[in-house]
Amino acid sequence: MKLFIFALLAITLQQSFAGIIQDPVEAVELKEIDLNAELEQDTQLEIDSLLPFSCECDNLTRCMCCGRLEIPRLNLNRQSCVRLSYNGDKTALTVTFIVNDKVVFSKTVSANNPPPLCFSYPPGNFIADLCFRFYDVQAKLDKLHSCLELNPRVLLKKIMTIKVGCFKFGGNDEY
Repeated sequence: MKLFIFALLAITLQQSFAGIIQDPVEAVELKEIDLNAELEQDTQLEIDSLLPFSCECDNLTRCMCCGRLEIPRLNLNRQSCVRLSYNGDKTALTVTFIVNDKVVFSKTVSANNPPPLCFSYPPGNFIADLCFRFYDVQAKLDKLHSCLELNPRVLLKKIMTIKVGCFKFGGNDEY
């Protein structure tokens, strides 16, 4: 039933927003997304973890990964950064997503089995969203190792995987 309601809402919103969508971060016109295009599994892309982001970490509490984010299916091509901050005392991880020097998303979650973090992008868009997914997470006291990927979605279907990178906070011990 929930899936039916969501599909009905998505179709209604598609008809309501069938015109030009504005990106509120830059107030520029975005091309309309072809929602009728089939999102086959074999059309998904996986981008090398070194591209499009390059990361700098202080190895204790913070990493910043920046690069040009290109998502052809969403007609997105913007300079963006992902900032990860680790609080070992609370075993908490903060993810901040910055597009063209403006914070568009920030959330703090437990570093023990962190959930995927999803948000609509551009903000206010009900059709597409971006999800950060943590994997290979190993948290020990004040130390953390984790990898992060970004999954753009259209109507809750993942359209590509962008590996942001792997991070190690709080020491040089192996996990």
